[in-house]
Amino acid sequence: MDDNSIFAKQFFSCLSERMYNENRLSDITWALCQVSDNFKYSFVKFFFEDLKKEDCRDIEIEREKQQDDGRPDFYFEFDSKVFLIENKIKDSNHHFHQYLQTCNEPSYLGYITNYAIKEEDDINDNGDVKKWKELYNEGFRVHTWEEFYDYLNTCMRNNSITLNEEERNFWEGYLEYVKNVCSIIKINKVMKIDGLYSLYSFMTILEKLCREGKGNNYSLSFYSEGTMSTSKCQRGISGINFELIYNTSCNEKMWGWIGVYYDREKPEIWMGFDKADGWGKKYVDKIIKPKLFLEGQTFEIPCNEKEALWFKMNDKQMCNLEQATNVEEQERILKDFMDEVINYPDFLNKKA
Repeated sequence: MDDNSIFAKQFFSCLSERMYNENRLSDITWALCQVSDNFKYSFVKFFFEDLKKEDCRDIEIEREKQQDDGRPDFYFEFDSKVFLIENKIKDSNHHFHQYLQTCNEPSYLGYITNYAIKEEDDINDNGDVKKWKELYNEGFRVHTWEEFYDYLNTCMRNNSITLNEEERNFWEGYLEYVKNVCSIIKINKVMKIDGLYSLYSFMTILEKLCREGKGNNYSLSFYSEGTMSTSKCQRGISGINFELIYNTSCNEKMWGWIGVYYDREKPEIWMGFDKADGWGKKYVDKIIKPKLFLEGQTFEIPCNEKEALWFKMNDKQMCNLEQATNVEEQERILKDFMDEVINYPDFLNKKA
């Protein structure tokens, strides 16, 4: 893999951390259709296999073109016919009958989701019906983003799609983006069951640090095991919610999270504070000038998102953690990371 390919993947991976909803996914997909005829052909061919490559040269894909009372994600015309493609991430509020007013036939309407469409309808306790079955029965072109991910990888290996080096780098970066945004997990390595003990050890150490947590100006206590703001575990994420009290304001409680994302080949350790009232808002409010974020000795420049403030352990500390020769040293490295993050508001305000 050359440097340009690595750069493209890193760029699109960073985009996925900030631009992860279905509108942004559609925007980036549309943009790549504008600059790459090969990609545009592959995208529309994925849904409408009868279209030929030469047919796609003059196709102009529009984003959210207003049609009646709807705005389909992708719109284009060919051979006096209207084609629509609708993108859904998590949202199962399908507008397929609404869009039929525009494209007239189900075979000209593509749907792509990051979840599998069921073959039977759902009926909840209130008797409401969520219709899935007719998506198949009526001839809509229904696919998942994982299917498109696999399809693009096949296109890149296929001799019928000849890509120059620059274009290939963009495709590979886009695939990295889709994989992250749509939570596509590809298992390429054989499992090593004995390695699972390390996750158990990691969680045990974190719980110990939270239960016994004391610093020069704060105290911690264990709250729950799970993901941030919840006690529910998610696939590929394990961590601890903790209660934080600063000595200078003993009645002011706040809650944070520390854990590991292991849904990637190289796991990442993060610590975060949800900005919602009753969680980590009081921690975030302690930072006087949030636009002056600085990196720490143990973490990268914090990621200040709308919902939460995140700290990622830097590569140096991760390397030290992996190369530690005993558990006590690993415990100290994790403690140093937690301590620096907890003291970060005071450090940052002194620098301001």
